[in-house]
Amino acid sequence: VRFPRMGPMAGPMARAACLLFLCSAATAFRAPGLPGMARPLRTACSMQAQTPTCHTSDGPLTRRMALGIAAAGVVAGFSAPSWAQDEAPIEAAGPVITDKVFLDFKIVGRTKALENAKWEGIIGRDKRAAGGGGEDATFRIVVGLYGMDAPETTENFKAMVAGTLLAPCIDQDEAIGDEESFTTNQRKSLTKRSIYRQCLAQQGTPVGLQYSTGYQIIKDKRIDLGRINKLFRQAPNTQDANTLLHDRAGLLSTVKGGGQFEFTLTPGPNKELDETQMIFGEVVEGFEFVQVLNQVPATQGQFLEGAFKFSGKLIGDDRSGITTKYRPLAKVTIADCGVLDGAAAAAE
Repeated sequence: VRFPRMGPMAGPMARAACLLFLCSAATAFRAPGLPGMARPLRTACSMQAQTPTCHTSDGPLTRRMALGIAAAGVVAGFSAPSWAQDEAPIEAAGPVITDKVFLDFKIVGRTKALENAKWEGIIGRDKRAAGGGGEDATFRIVVGLYGMDAPETTENFKAMVAGTLLAPCIDQDEAIGDEESFTTNQRKSLTKRSIYRQCLAQQGTPVGLQYSTGYQIIKDKRIDLGRINKLFRQAPNTQDANTLLHDRAGLLSTVKGGGQFEFTLTPGPNKELDETQMIFGEVVEGFEFVQVLNQVPATQGQFLEGAFKFSGKLIGDDRSGITTKYRPLAKVTIADCGVLDGAAAAAE
C-alpha cells in the first residue's frame, strides 16, 4: 500500500500519534475500575500440596507490562521509518568511463575566401572567419569513452586515435560501379579503377584520425569530424547498441552499426540524432572548446543549388551528391591525437 505523500512534518507527527496511542493503552492497562476495560491478571499455581492450588493477582507484573508497552512505543515511534515523508529520488548511475583519449584541434585562421578576391562575390553572404584575426587556433579536448556501453565502438575509436586501425578496401563493384551504365563516364571509371588499385596496395597500412578534418558544422546541433583521405576504405561494423540519449552538449556519437570513420560531437541537445546515432563517449576536459568549434562559420547553401543538383542527377554527374551546405569556411583539423594511459589520464 502506498500512502499519500504529505509534508516534511508528517513523519514526526505520525511518530507522536503512535507514541500517544501506546502510552494511552499502557495507562488503560494499569488504571483500576475503568468501565469496559479488563485488568490484566497474574495467575500463579503451587504444586507443594497434593492438590495444585492457583490464585490470581494484579501485582507488580501488571505495572511492568504497562511500562514495557510504553517503552516499546517510544522505541517504535523514533526508530520506525517515516512512511509519510517524501521519498528521496534515486539517481540513475550514468555511463562508466573506461578510457580517455585526447584530440588536439587546429583551426586555420585565414580562409581561401579571404585570400582570393574573386571568391568574395560567390560566398559574400556567408560569415567568414570573423574575429579570428587571421591567426590559427589550437586547443586540446579530452574525451572519455564508454567501454561498457559501446565496447566495439570504443576499441575501434581507440585504434583510430592511436593510428593502428586496419581498414580493408570495399568491394570493387561497389567502388567502381556499373561500367556499362549509360550514365557512366569512361574517364571517371578509369580514375576510380586507378584509385581502387592504390587502395588494394595500401590496405595493409593502418589508418588514423591524425590530420583528419571537420566536414560539417550545423550550429547548436552537430559538429561532424574525422573525415580521412582514404577513398574506398571500409571502417569496421559493430554490434553495439545502447539507449543513451543526445540530451546535452559534449557527447560523442557515431552511426549505429559502425561502418564509417567519422564521428559527431554535440554542441547541445539534439533529439534528432537518437534515431541514427549511438553515443560512445563524452568530453571530460576542454568543454569550452566545444563552443569554439560550434562558432566556426559554415556555408549556408547557394542560390538554385537544389535545381543544379537535380539536373546533375539526371545526367549522372557525381558532383550532384556533394553536400555544399554547412561546410566550415575555416579548415578544422585534428593535428594530433592519442590514447591516455592510466597515469596520464589521472594527471589530466
